[in-house]
Amino acid sequence: MAMKNTIKIFILLLICSVTLNGFSQQHRKMKRVNWEEYKTQKISFLTEKLELTPEEAQQFWPVYNQFEKKRLDLHKERREFEQNMFKLLDHSSDAEVKNMLEKHLDFQKKDYELNAAYSKKIMKVLPIQKVAKLIKEEVNFRRHMMKKYQERGRRKTSK
Repeated sequence: MAMKNTIKIFILLLICSVTLNGFSQQHRKMKRVNWEEYKTQKISFLTEKLELTPEEAQQFWPVYNQFEKKRLDLHKERREFEQNMFKLLDHSSDAEVKNMLEKHLDFQKKDYELNAAYSKKIMKVLPIQKVAKLIKEEVNFRRHMMKKYQERGRRKTSK
């Protein structure tokens, strides 16, 4: 009798495990699709708002995409550091906290340097007016997408 119950529990756990794994993979796939959709919409939005000519777009997008990748990598690294720092903060000596704060400032410095370097590169491929407009339209795009995702969330919760 105990063996039958053990087998039933094992089979039930196996089914749950396979089901959860499937949901997890589907969730990861949806996240990837949403990220790709986000990038596609950003390219379309910025190209339209900046009124990029085909020649400008051909020169601009490789530089901008490289910048975006480096910026995302840096932000990911900073977020991981900050999460770790926040966990350790209450149990750290003053010297350790000082080192953490200095490293945090280093991230801000790297972010500034990255923005400055790529701004110069972008100024070489776009007219200065479009470079200034890029800053504005990046903010507008983020607002546009946040609003869109909030509306999508409201629709899901109202169903």
